[in-house]
Amino acid sequence: MKNIKKLILTLIAVVTIHICQAQNFEIAENTAQTYNGFEYSYTIVKEQTKDAYNRFEIQLTVTNKSGCTKLYTETQPTSTGSKANNKLAELVCVNATGKRLTSKKGSLDLKPFYVVVKTGTGNDTKSVKTGYQFRNGDTITNKITVIVPLNERPKITCNTNLLLEL
Repeated sequence: MKNIKKLILTLIAVVTIHICQAQNFEIAENTAQTYNGFEYSYTIVKEQTKDAYNRFEIQLTVTNKSGCTKLYTETQPTSTGSKANNKLAELVCVNATGKRLTSKKGSLDLKPFYVVVKTGTGNDTKSVKTGYQFRNGDTITNKITVIVPLNERPKITCNTNLLLEL
């Protein structure tokens, strides 16, 4: 009987850990990857070839195609261990060198969500940040500059952050 209880508890723990992990996946150039109703993609805006490396300006994007607005809480632990709670995803260039003060990754950050509340007995109101929102059809973008070895294209992976929805 004790062995069955241990087995059930172990299975529950493994399933819970698996569900709570952030999703990581590769994104091909100029191709959108859909996860959880969001479309992640990147496009190369500018490309330069130097002596021993290629330099790329990359635009990272995510579009909400879930069919509804997503609201996320203000304070919560994040699955990637970052302290910023507004990071929806982090796109990492796996083969970036980071030379010449260039990036290796970029984040896609959610917009703050404010609610107007009454303060006191009069008509005084105050805007209070209650979390973050991502409206249906909205797109979040970020530009980064990466350097990769000569004759290589950027290889991008997406690390999604599991945020608690309201």
